Amino acid sequence: MGKFRRTVVESAILVAGGIYIYRNVLTPETKAKLSSMKDAVSEAVNKIQDMVAASKPADPTAEENEANREAVERQWESLGY
Repeated sequence: MGKFRRTVVESAILVAGGIYIYRNVLTPETKAKLSSMKDAVSEAVNKIQDMVAASKPADPTAEENEANREAVERQWESLGY
């Protein structure tokens, strides 16, 4: 339990430090650059997700399944099984 608690405390400190730096230390130009970087990464992730979704093969229809099953049965019969 101690390791988990330590990890949570360290994470909270890092997040609080990041928020403080973002709000009080960074210039508006740097904030704008960070925002544009976030948008670019988000756009790239969306494009990759779209490409992966488009490359998924469609589920075979019942007719295609039946034709495949029959072809496999013929192949097994030709082998003597």
